[in-house]
Amino acid sequence: MRDRRAPISVLVLAIAYVALVAWGASRLGHALLDGGGLPLSDPMVGLLQVNAVLLLWRLGSRAAFTGAAYGWREAAWSLPRAFVGNLIALLAARRAMVAYVASLRGTALRWDKTQHTFPDVAQVDQ
Repeated sequence: MRDRRAPISVLVLAIAYVALVAWGASRLGHALLDGGGLPLSDPMVGLLQVNAVLLLWRLGSRAAFTGAAYGWREAAWSLPRAFVGNLIALLAARRAMVAYVASLRGTALRWDKTQHTFPDVAQVDQ
């Protein structure tokens, strides 16, 4: 199950983003067409409040730890980076699934290796 954790978490993340957009569009549509929208049940309001508190706690912890290590500017940038990081994870998972399906159909596997440029140690010490 350890190897399945990342794909499952990306799947849950994708479903959460789609559900968030669909829910917002639904609430907006009901508000425009019905004049007030559908009321939320008490358990749903409670669940949304718990999720909001947990999200704020996670983002606050991220900003606090980043700020302690790198300063307040990087702490402020850590919040949009959380969203961008999630989008990158979604795109990487999509690319991995496309490559996996292609390999099942007989396409040769391709190794994508990142090219790194390391500084010369002698030049750095000067």
